[in-house]
Amino acid sequence: MTTIMGTNSLNSAIMQLNAIEPKIGMKCCTIHWTDRYPATVTKIMGKNTIEVTYNKYKILDHYGEIYKISDELLGNSKIFTKRKNGRWVQKGDGMKNGMGLSLDTHNMRIDPSF
Repeated sequence: MTTIMGTNSLNSAIMQLNAIEPKIGMKCCTIHWTDRYPATVTKIMGKNTIEVTYNKYKILDHYGEIYKISDELLGNSKIFTKRKNGRWVQKGDGMKNGMGLSLDTHNMRIDPSF
């Protein structure tokens, strides 16, 4: 079986392979295939469980992919668990295809092709 993955999907997959230890206040981004949304680690719930809260942002140029990310948090949080394959995945999602998390970056992107 052949899998075709676009460059942005590949970038998102690679971003999830970081071996960084999360800390409260650390920037991160949730990964939804080619889209990435800025968040902040707000709670360490255990060695392999964290809570992240989304940051407020503004789209300055959708097609130029220019965003302004605020330190202000929106209040909607998600729980992520570190899986045996090393990925941080939203609690309740599948290990391979669930919503992922990349730590220590606010590398936001909303795919303009959708």
